Order: sequence, then C-alpha cells, then structure tokens
Amino acid sequence: MIYFKACPRCQGDMHMVNDLFGRYLECLQCGHEGDLKEEGRPTPSIWAAPAPAEKVKAKVKAA
Repeated sequence: MIYFKACPRCQGDMHMVNDLFGRYLECLQCGHEGDLKEEGRPTPSIWAAPAPAEKVKAKVKAA
C-alpha cells in the first residue's frame, strides 16, 4: 500500500514493508523508515508493559 505525501522528513510517498519484525513504512524518495501504528490489534501479554507499582507512603514517627 502506498501513502502519498506521508513522509515526515521530505513529504514524499511512503509504502508499507513487511519483514521478520513486522510491518513498517518506508519513504520511496529519502528512505526514511517509521513504525506503522496498528490500532485495534491487541498486544500480547508477554509484550505488554507491566502495571505501575503502587506508591506506599511511609509513616514517620515524630521524635
């Protein structure tokens, strides 16, 4: 698939490329590469970011 005038560097045309690591966009004019945002596709749990740790407030006794 070709995306016309989608390159952020030169405003050239980009096309979708598939390789071992997944899909990405590559500019036909300058060669700039960028990740393809895949919305609506669930992230496998092994790749998902860990949940943020809860902050525990320590109680300090006055001396």
